Amino acid sequence: MKIGHIAPINFNIPNGRSGPTQIFVNLNEGLAQINPQLTVFACKNSRVSGDLKYIFDCELNSLPEFERSDRMLRGLFLMEHVAQAYQDRQNVDIYLSHQSVWGVPVASLIKDRPTVTIIHNITPDLFRQLKHFNAPHLHFVCQSEAIAAVLRQQIDNVSVIHNGLDLQSIKPAAHKKDYFLYLGRLTAPKGLDIAIDICLKKKKKLIIIGKPVLTEAEHAKYFQEEIEPRLKNELITYIPEVEHAKVYDFYREARALIFPMRDYTRECLPMTVPESLACGTPVLSLKNPLSREIITDGKTGFLAESSEELADDLDKVDELKPQDCRAAAEKEFSREVMAQRYRQLLERSAK
Repeated sequence: MKIGHIAPINFNIPNGRSGPTQIFVNLNEGLAQINPQLTVFACKNSRVSGDLKYIFDCELNSLPEFERSDRMLRGLFLMEHVAQAYQDRQNVDIYLSHQSVWGVPVASLIKDRPTVTIIHNITPDLFRQLKHFNAPHLHFVCQSEAIAAVLRQQIDNVSVIHNGLDLQSIKPAAHKKDYFLYLGRLTAPKGLDIAIDICLKKKKKLIIIGKPVLTEAEHAKYFQEEIEPRLKNELITYIPEVEHAKVYDFYREARALIFPMRDYTRECLPMTVPESLACGTPVLSLKNPLSREIITDGKTGFLAESSEELADDLDKVDELKPQDCRAAAEKEFSREVMAQRYRQLLERSAK
């Protein structure tokens, strides 16, 4: 089967700055091991397995005209990237695309080749758009059942495949240091204020790694009014950014990752949870359809009904075993498992 793999192109591949790009890398490397007929459509300077095709000489984020453009003009760059991939379809049986908002309209016009599109970001614009592209040759992948249930209200061909990691490069650790970890964007839906408050209540150390989203008024206000004042406590350590390879040291040594997400409908599948489990570190979360899907209560973490219960769970983490966390990651979140599931889906969709 000849697969055309359409990459994100805001950044060169690989890099540690973009979640969708990291997912692409793990999936592409997994597919290359089991499906050698692989054409990759990415930027010229990308390092990928497979036959590389490109129209842009560099990552789009390095182009001044891309950085200065509004959202619609940026979309035209991405549509050009996708359209070029379909120009080469004589060498492709089926496409696997990481371009959703801007890629699906192009894919809908290419009816002689099926396309499987991976949904990385949940936006109202995306959901409004997708209901117009419910076609037999278009298939969609969500990274959680929780989000797939929402998407199936609009379209028919929706599958669920969890993201995978290169577990051979991630080593777990049984010995933990005396701190808890929050990792992710500093926004209200992520619930960082909850993580801070429960740690202060229980007098636990918390390390926060992540950046505020200051370009959007709602998120900037949240950071300035709800988070910045809470950072002025000696129990709280704030690190805006860490090189991706070094993030795993923080995971490994944390007693637990705190994942207090308020609104699960705005996330596909946060990679922080699989990464934490791969390092042998349990996850503490508020209970919702997404957290119930990826965390086993009492084995790989605790699921709380309220922030008060979540605070009490901080005192119970020693009941959880690092080896159980790692085993869960190996069963569900390896790139080999992910690649096999995608290949099976591509084979079904190509018929």
